[in-house]
Amino acid sequence: MIKQIWLLVTLVCIALGIGWWTLQEPKNSVELDTQNRLFPDLRANAEQIDQVTIRSSQGQVLLASRTDSGWQASIPDAQGTYPLDSQPLAGLLNALADATLDEKKTSNPAKYTVLGIQDLAVEDSLARQVTIQSAEHTWQVLIGNAPSVRQGSYVRRPDQAQVWFTQQETSLPLDEYAWLRQPILPFELADVQTLSKLGEEPWQIQLLDNQFVLSPMPNQTELTYADILEGYVETFLDLPFDSLAPKLQSNLPLGSPSNTNDQTPAANLADSDLASNASGTNNPGSNNLGSKNKVVFTLKTRSEQTITVSLAEQQDEYFVTFESAFSQGYWTQWRYQISSFHAGQLDKSIGDFTRVNDSSSDSTAGLSEFNAGQNDLDEHSLDDKGPDNRSIDEGQSPQ
Repeated sequence: MIKQIWLLVTLVCIALGIGWWTLQEPKNSVELDTQNRLFPDLRANAEQIDQVTIRSSQGQVLLASRTDSGWQASIPDAQGTYPLDSQPLAGLLNALADATLDEKKTSNPAKYTVLGIQDLAVEDSLARQVTIQSAEHTWQVLIGNAPSVRQGSYVRRPDQAQVWFTQQETSLPLDEYAWLRQPILPFELADVQTLSKLGEEPWQIQLLDNQFVLSPMPNQTELTYADILEGYVETFLDLPFDSLAPKLQSNLPLGSPSNTNDQTPAANLADSDLASNASGTNNPGSNNLGSKNKVVFTLKTRSEQTITVSLAEQQDEYFVTFESAFSQGYWTQWRYQISSFHAGQLDKSIGDFTRVNDSSSDSTAGLSEFNAGQNDLDEHSLDDKGPDNRSIDEGQSPQ
């Protein structure tokens, strides 16, 4: 009986101990998790962050600053900023706030090369250094290689020798243009009233009764497919860029908007920083760009804003600029370099939108066959017939 009582007391004590440990586990886990984070206080101070810098051994990759109009990126070698796509930046900050130091790796600098975690002072370092700043705090980390067999990356604080592995994935910009706002123009399809190509073979796409129509429309032709015009306008509005450089203020604007309307010949538009010069360089910021095959468009919005869009080729590279007498938007301040593919998507002729109407083709073919047959009859009409058009049999005397 005494043994049974002691056994019951023991079981009760064990149950109470398990219950107490279970109640305490979440608190202990939270404390351990916070202590094990790469930046334990980053998330609590997220609202105060006003600058993020990313550098490589080659120099600055990104300098992002919070402004009243949103996040802006400083453009290297240019006295200006450009709107930033805030989504990848937010993703990086969230990833670093959540990153935990999951495994201790080496603290031997001789092994840093294998992990891609060398100091940026090392010329061929593969690391990226991220610096996050607020008015009162600074957080820094070197991000190295990602293992090939699992998710995560190697990280190290610049002032420490210890390298850690974190399972948290981080995405970094490949170059200084990667996180800039894309596409170039801030307009949507619903904003467009007309889109015109100027020059020797001009055309215009116009919105009429909530449908885009093409003019001129050649006789006996039809659109290649129903939505081809809408698709082209969307392609125009969604134009991305590979790099950019500020326009040089000493040169005339490319296409003077004050003299521009939908019928303005391209030849009458003022040349600018894309002036013809065979000694031009490949730098999109150069003022010696020798241009050829320049194409000029005008885009008119429903709010009566007219934008002149100039596309030029120079040494197999393509550049586009935007001018507007009614706007000083950021997109009017820069010359953009685009790919040859996207340049080809813009430079379209009427024939790229149209095809011969099938019914017209059949009708024309039938008419040609009829005319050919009629010609055959005409060739034998009077030679083989009498005065009354009746056929004369061989050897028969005329009456």
